[in-house]
Formats: sequence, structure tokens, C-alpha cells
Amino acid sequence: MTNSALFKAIFVGSLASWSGAFSPTIHPVVRSMDANSLTALSMVQNRGLETRVEGATPTEGGMTLYLKPGPDGSSTGDCPFAHFIRMVLEEKGLEYELKPTTPEAKPSWLLEFYEGKLPALRHRKECYVESDVIAEYLDFFFQEPSLKPGSKEAGQSAEEATEALFPSIAKYLKHTPDGDEEDLDKKASLEDSLLKLENHLT
Repeated sequence: MTNSALFKAIFVGSLASWSGAFSPTIHPVVRSMDANSLTALSMVQNRGLETRVEGATPTEGGMTLYLKPGPDGSSTGDCPFAHFIRMVLEEKGLEYELKPTTPEAKPSWLLEFYEGKLPALRHRKECYVESDVIAEYLDFFFQEPSLKPGSKEAGQSAEEATEALFPSIAKYLKHTPDGDEEDLDKKASLEDSLLKLENHLT
């Protein structure tokens, strides 16, 4: 099983809880607004971001990934959902800027219009939150290489093998071991998820 097949399995599994197809909002080409023309209404209409000036179809470049920082507040944190998005970006060869963001440093537009959720991918004048939605956005507009399995059967198999992987990783990483039975339960859950993935790939 190639690394590409492994990644596709993880990609499909991560989308298991999100049943809808990605439906992008197509924006017309509009004129740039200067600071004096910004109003409360225009800010709401544009979800706190600047007005788009490029065409409707997104192009490469201008991507910033806001994510949970490490303990020092500036390094990359341990959020598995953010790492998943990084995997998607790397697999597709897309350039992006990493921006570990503490609660105090979150931009006002992220707090007001996106509930401060992380990870958040800002692509020029657009922003998306929720890792599954971000992954679908990237695969929809940047289709090479495609991250989806070649058949419905392959997709279902990958989904079954990986649907619990990221939740079990997140629970295990966020848990503080204290020698009780919950430690063993979370470890066993993670091991079961990894075993399902291994069996799918062999």
C-alpha cells in the first residue's frame, strides 16, 4: 500500500461525519474598497474580510493556516485536525503560511464571524473553519492529486477503517494521564483505531 493510498484512506475517514458535498460560494469580481468606504454592513457582508478583487475560481498562493500553538505560544501545537490540514496542503504541493494563534492573538474577524475556531484556513479573501470543510475546499478547487478513492466501495472501506482515528487521537492527546482506568481506555481506543487502519492497508 503506497503512502498515497494511506493518505486517501485518512482523508476519506476524516470526512465521515460530514455528509454534504462541498458547495462553494462564488463571488463576482468586485472593485477593491478603500478604508473610507468600509461600513458595518459591508464588513458583515464580507464576514470581516476584505472584498474580493480576483476572479471567482481560487488560485494557488495567499494561504494562511491559523492553528493552535504549542505551550510557548509561538510554535505549532498538537492539534491533530490542524496537522491533517497540513497533510492535505503538503500532499497537493500548495504553499501556505503557518500562524500559531493564541486566544489573545486571534484576529477580530475570526472571533466575530467564525467563533474563533481553529484550525482556520484563510485563502486571500476567503476563510474556512472545520478541518473536514477545509479539506473538501482544497480538494474541490485544487484537484491534483485527487485525495478521494477511485470507487464508492473503496471510499466506504476507507471510511469504516478511519472514521474513529482522529477523534481517538484527539482524546488521547488531550487527556492528562493520572494512572486511572480512563488512561487505559483512551489508549485502547487509539490502538483499536490504528489496528483498523493497518488492517485496511494490508
